[in-house]
Amino acid sequence: MPTSEDVIDGSFKLKPKHNGLSFIMEIKDASIRFDGFFVDINSALILKLNDDRLSKGTDNYFNNGDSVHISFSIYDKFFFFQSQITNIITEPTLLLIITSPKKIEEYERRRGDRSNCKLPCKIILKNNKIKASITNISDSGCKCELYDSSLIDKASMHFFYEDNCPVNILLSVKETVNEQSFNGKLKYFKEADKSYEVGVEFFFANAEEIAALETIVSSI
Repeated sequence: MPTSEDVIDGSFKLKPKHNGLSFIMEIKDASIRFDGFFVDINSALILKLNDDRLSKGTDNYFNNGDSVHISFSIYDKFFFFQSQITNIITEPTLLLIITSPKKIEEYERRRGDRSNCKLPCKIILKNNKIKASITNISDSGCKCELYDSSLIDKASMHFFYEDNCPVNILLSVKETVNEQSFNGKLKYFKEADKSYEVGVEFFFANAEEIAALETIVSSI
């Protein structure tokens, strides 16, 4: 398992003990993101992706030679790496083999105080867009109340309980018609009074997304 020694400045390297570590992968040319985890960091750097879009094939998403950015967090730091796809394995399960990643950025997670708030948002969960309200937020995660119970019922409740289920939080940008998207994973789901409550831990693809979230949190 990763330890605090793995994140000492200038010394971090992916090692076999990091197998199973979750990440966000972005294909730079197509601006498409996938969630996944490291499968083998010993003989080769092999990735497994978690995404319903991939069940219908891979041709429209990535090819050998594609440039990818991979981000993940360990303890109080985020890491951003650049790499390239060298092989795509489709049987018996989809795996990607990439070149040794080159670290392009490192960012310390500040873990600021949590702020109570009432921010309207949308949660994209398993391709379902659900209206919600953020009731508590920090630069590492948030707590949301979901109000569209009819959509939740139709979507089948069981998918909320999947381990580390990928989530997108859409927040309106003040004084614009734009929405800022934040990636994360579902930490818990429970029924609350007249609504449902979820906890989300944020993932980031770059330092700009972290700065955007910190701006939102600091303005509350």
